[in-house]
Amino acid sequence: MKRFIRLIRQSKNFLRRKLPTKENLTDKSKVFQREVHRIRPASSHDLTVLIPSKNRPEDLAKILQYFSNENLPYKVIIVAEGAGYEDVCARESRLSIELLQLKAKSLAGKIVEGLKRVSTPLVSVCSDHDIVFTEAIAKTGGFLMQNEEYSACHIVTGK
Repeated sequence: MKRFIRLIRQSKNFLRRKLPTKENLTDKSKVFQREVHRIRPASSHDLTVLIPSKNRPEDLAKILQYFSNENLPYKVIIVAEGAGYEDVCARESRLSIELLQLKAKSLAGKIVEGLKRVSTPLVSVCSDHDIVFTEAIAKTGGFLMQNEEYSACHIVTGK
């Protein structure tokens, strides 16, 4: 709740500021790209991955298999509607998965229900058909833990 309130305050402050120029953004982006390798990843006690899903257990299976192969250290909360999710979650025994089966909830409703189960200070919400790199999850979480003045972050990684 504290971070949500901080996000609202920062949004109001942001709206009062002058918008940065394209040149300023480019310069800051280059500095950030040079420094991203120094960010310590978030610990398993700092972050939870929340995945809302509706009638797509096959897509969920793919992302869970990827997370399992990459040894994702974070708890995964899946808020699902439809059949077949229990089997998908049971196959990925290396992950810490909590499955919530809900009926007739909107996407926002699923996210709200999932957030009620989160006990970590940070959460990464991703769709069951997104490609979310584990390194990006770890780095964004680490950045937010190391820079409390920020409430949201997105990092695109690459070699």
